[in-house]
Amino acid sequence: MKVLLIHPPLKQEIWGTDSYLPLGMAYVGAAMEEAGHKVVALDMLMNPMSDDRFADEVRRENPDLVAFSVVTPAVKSVFRLAGVVKQSSKAKVLLGGP
Repeated sequence: MKVLLIHPPLKQEIWGTDSYLPLGMAYVGAAMEEAGHKVVALDMLMNPMSDDRFADEVRRENPDLVAFSVVTPAVKSVFRLAGVVKQSSKAKVLLGGP
């Protein structure tokens, strides 16, 4: 299975300007690779992009599963991006977080 892991963008006025390493997402990705899955990670906090560009990335990667790492301040953007995934592919969408 091909998995696209997403570290979503956060509103800086809520979360602050510091970036952080999505360690939980890295652990999940490593475990999935060990289980034989192909994993691609997309860090939208460090590399912001428009919804159109995100849709292009989803189509280009053609994943079976798109998994979002979610914290409360990112919920609205994750729901919006999950809708983009649903319109751009047949991938299943998974939301998880601390």
